[in-house]
Order: sequence, then structure tokens, then C-alpha cells
Amino acid sequence: MKWRFIDFEYADCFTNMAVDEATAAAFGNRLVPPTLRLYGWRPPAVSIGYFQKLGNSVDVEMCKSLGIDVVRRPTGGRAVLHEHEVTYSVVVGEDYPGMPKSITESYRFICMGIIEGLRLLGADVGLQSARYKEGIGSSSACFDAASMYEVLHEGKKLVGSAQVRKNGVILQHGSILVDIDIRKNISVFTGRKKIRPELDNIFRNRVVTLKQILGKDVEYSNVSDSVFKGFENAFGIKGTFEKLSNFEKDYVGRLTDKYKSLEWTNLR
Repeated sequence: MKWRFIDFEYADCFTNMAVDEATAAAFGNRLVPPTLRLYGWRPPAVSIGYFQKLGNSVDVEMCKSLGIDVVRRPTGGRAVLHEHEVTYSVVVGEDYPGMPKSITESYRFICMGIIEGLRLLGADVGLQSARYKEGIGSSSACFDAASMYEVLHEGKKLVGSAQVRKNGVILQHGSILVDIDIRKNISVFTGRKKIRPELDNIFRNRVVTLKQILGKDVEYSNVSDSVFKGFENAFGIKGTFEKLSNFEKDYVGRLTDKYKSLEWTNLR
């Protein structure tokens, strides 16, 4: 089966979220095949889940002082600081061959492509089969705890993912941590207990990066190449590298203002 691959590139957070939504719309209109896009964030940004309350999740003033943008995702889940990472975005139909009906199981299905790609890179990774015994975590940060079928290395979370479904279309995107600035993460997230030393413990004991796993600096291009190949291997597909369609470009132009708006950011 043919897939469309969109090669790694940087964009600001508002554009990145607009492209993800536009791709889902294009697929829903049968204008593009299943799509895997890889991208980065410039400038760095915090994305919050669709259902999160901004003030309870992120220190907005701290973000401003650090030059970090804030955007609300169209997907659920908790907040993520996007900086030293490769982000993946998959758009595919709920009726894709072999796609489980269960949302949880569909995470597993899609993440097999990520796992295969990271193993090609040399990372020993696998799937979380149950929640951490400690619970779902005490902060607003996505990497506080692992949910079922997220990608781990030796019990530590490497990839955080979120998903939304609409009109038979699945949009799933997630962060593959290449490196991490723990102090910056601690400074931008708020926790229920408001204790930042607790967050330091969380990030040091529950989170891992490709740099730590592989013991060296990792080129983003190598991560991208491996993930694209991983999807081909895992799903028996052939990916064709393409650009956004004219439909998507036009749609992005209309959506970007939505993602920039305070109305959207302060939705909850």
C-alpha cells in the first residue's frame, strides 16, 4: 500500500498544528494517501492537550521569558515541551487494514512503526503494557508517566503520543526525545503539588532520550531516516516523499490564525 512521507523540517508550533489538522482534512476528503510527517519546532514550544486548562498546566509567563511559544493541540493528553526532539505525525483511516477499533490498541498498532525505526537506529525499545504502578503522575507534563502502549527503554519513557479521531480519520502525533533540558522542563510546567524538586525526580527517573540510550549525539536526519524505514518494514508499505498538496497549503493558511489565537489557547 502506498503511503506519503513528508520529510523532516522545522516550523513554528502554530504552523505544525495547522499542518497536522490540514493533513487529516485532506485525507478525509480522499485527496492524499495515509501520511507520515516528521518535524521539529522553531522556536521551542509547549503544546497542551485539547482538554487541559492552560493555567493549571503551564507557567505562561516563564515561557514568555524563555522565548517559548504555547499552543493547544487538537489531540488529548498532557503538556509537552518541544525542543530537542523529532516529532512524528500519522494520518490514517480507522478502516486501514489491520487497524484495531480500540483507541488504545490503535496506539500499539501505529507505534510499531516507531519502534521498528528506533531499533534500526540501535535503540533497545519496547511497549509499555500497563500504567506505572506509581499512578498517572502528579504534574501536567506528558512525560511524567507512561500510558499503555507507549514507547519505553528499560522502563523509562522515550516517546509520548496523543491521538484524535474525527469522521473516520485518525491523527496521531508524538515526540521522540533526542535530548532533554530538564531544568527548562521543570521551569515551564506546573504540578498539583507545585513542588519543582518533585518534577526534577520525575524527569530523571521516568524519562530517557536517544542520546542517553545510544551514548552519543544523535543527528535528527538519522532519526528521520530510520523512522521512515521502520514504517515501511513494520507495515509492508512503500513510502513516497512528497510535499503538501495545494489543498493542505490553503487549509494551513486558514488554520494558522486559529492556533495563534488566544481564544483557542484559552479554550479551557
